[in-house]
Amino acid sequence: MRNMKNLLLTLSIILLICKPASSQETLTNKGIGVRKTFLDFNTFNDKDFDAFREYANGMEIFLTQNLKNRFTLVIPLGIATLTDSLNDNSINPTIMLGAQVQFTLLKNNTWFRPYLAGGVNAGIPKLREFFVNVPLGIGANFVLHPQVSLQWQSDYRLPVVNGTSYLQHSIGIAYTFGNFKMKHERVPEMNKLEEVLIDSDGDSIPDKLDLCPTIAGIQEFNGCPDTDKDGVSDTEDRCPETAGIKKLHGCPDSDEDGIADSDDECPNVKGTKSNKGCPDPKDLDNDEDGIANKNDLCPDEKGPKNTKGCPDRDADGIADKDDKCPDQVGVKSNNGCPEEIDTDKDGVPDNIDSCPNEKGSKKNNGCPDMVKAKMNNKEKEKTEEKPKEKMKEEPKEVKKEKMDEIANEKVKEEPKEKMKEKPKEKIEEKPKEKVLPKDSDNDGVTDDKDLCPDKAGLLETLGCPDSDGDGVADKDDKCPDVKGLKSNKGCPEVIVAKKDSDSDGISDDEDDCPFAAGLAKFKGCPDSDGDGVHDKIDKCPKTFASTPDGCPVIEKKDLEVLDYAMRAVQFDLSRSTLRQESFAMLDKVADIMFRNPDYNLIIGGHTDNTGPENKNIELSDRRAKVCMDYLVTRKVPPSRMSHVGFGSSKPIADNITETGRFLNRRTEFTLVAPK
Repeated sequence: MRNMKNLLLTLSIILLICKPASSQETLTNKGIGVRKTFLDFNTFNDKDFDAFREYANGMEIFLTQNLKNRFTLVIPLGIATLTDSLNDNSINPTIMLGAQVQFTLLKNNTWFRPYLAGGVNAGIPKLREFFVNVPLGIGANFVLHPQVSLQWQSDYRLPVVNGTSYLQHSIGIAYTFGNFKMKHERVPEMNKLEEVLIDSDGDSIPDKLDLCPTIAGIQEFNGCPDTDKDGVSDTEDRCPETAGIKKLHGCPDSDEDGIADSDDECPNVKGTKSNKGCPDPKDLDNDEDGIANKNDLCPDEKGPKNTKGCPDRDADGIADKDDKCPDQVGVKSNNGCPEEIDTDKDGVPDNIDSCPNEKGSKKNNGCPDMVKAKMNNKEKEKTEEKPKEKMKEEPKEVKKEKMDEIANEKVKEEPKEKMKEKPKEKIEEKPKEKVLPKDSDNDGVTDDKDLCPDKAGLLETLGCPDSDGDGVADKDDKCPDVKGLKSNKGCPEVIVAKKDSDSDGISDDEDDCPFAAGLAKFKGCPDSDGDGVHDKIDKCPKTFASTPDGCPVIEKKDLEVLDYAMRAVQFDLSRSTLRQESFAMLDKVADIMFRNPDYNLIIGGHTDNTGPENKNIELSDRRAKVCMDYLVTRKVPPSRMSHVGFGSSKPIADNITETGRFLNRRTEFTLVAPK
């Protein structure tokens, strides 16, 4: 019992000295241990189980070898004292050697690891027969440190060769070989209440509850700040100094097209994601009348929808370009002019009736019959030319009687034959009166051939006027005051100018960057930094760099630091708390970010394949985010960083050995050019 007390005292001291592990260990799969054994022959020999003083005592040294799938091989070598049944005072030492396999029941438990044990054991007692038995039992390891654990085991020994059945109990300590190093620092003891009330950043949120213990923040975000007060914590805000919206990670969206201004090439014009925030050229509306250019018949003039975007001054539903009376409300059947009025009701509207108050015919443009008018004109002319003296002639009846008397006298004097011949001669000699074709407008084209008999015109235009002299009569000329082409109805040829939204001299249909003024050699795209890589493919458009992607080359020494940081950044065991020695390495990463302002940083967390994968992904993501939060405290903009947890999906070594698992537990820091 004295030995038992000494062992328990030793183990208690170890418990007080050892502290829980503070990071994932770098250990081998081999170990060594020592344990005190108690052999119980009472239970199977009709004696009391609790007669501890009658137990046979022993001691074992054992070696351990970790196997796959939670199995551990144990090789114990021990010595035990057995009391001779023939002589109670005679104690026979027995050497024991065996091999056991332990199967751990709980996977990845941090401090308590129960197991099942089974194997074979041989004993060589002094003055007794050699015996072999099979131990079957249970036990547990109590982890005090990644390399140190207490062990308890109880098993039933089933005899196979000689010997008897008995129970064996043991308690001991095991040590795992490895290069684990722990940095011990004496921390002054403090009252638990004081520890809870520590508030490093003075934001009234204790450090234990503060996600950003070194930066003053607000309760809503568990101690993290919200600089721009947009409701998004700075740790998650891509634009921490500019108020934005939550769904865009705190960045603003000026044109409300669902694309953050930082990613929007046209931040003040609504666009689409496929066009990087710029509108599709086919959806543009130059005159801002609510009708897209593709559907607007007058894309550069505002107009209503009912005239397909063309102006309509008199609002009669007929576009001004098609309205003969654009300032008077009219009807479509009359080309936009008011409904036709026919004062003299001759079937010719007043607006084209040359004689609106006299009935006429359509062929005379509403005037009376041209022949009658001509006769009336001649009679008037004769009346005007007759001398005043002749106006006093005798009445027609008196004149007629005298004419008849003279004729009768001549008939009596002349022979009948002459009477017959004379009238004939007179008829033949009388000249026939010629009726000349009328030319009302005196333009040299007679009315029967004149298409415009009331307006003086040209022979080339069949009597119609041609004001602009383009060979198209005014009545058929859509542009009567401007010289044009017959093929274009008298209007000049219309040359449609190609659209150039950015005014860089390259039309939109040939411009690869239609909304940003650029150079012809880059098909209209600009080259802001003048490095020969235009902005459309330049990932660093504000920094001169003669590289294919336009970004400066990262120095070799910086890449080496990032590679070393993958292994140097360490966390507490199964937790996302950074170890003290990781801070200096993360400070170096922050310096690299300041030296390479054109690059962003992706922080990727990785684990080994021990444990459930969903837990591994969650742990790796938390660890990556903790690194990002620390870099934010070192003034690295969160908009230039992102974090992701990969779990065990991307191993760089095997997960069979402890060394391989250690290499797989890592945090990678990768510089990438912005998209």
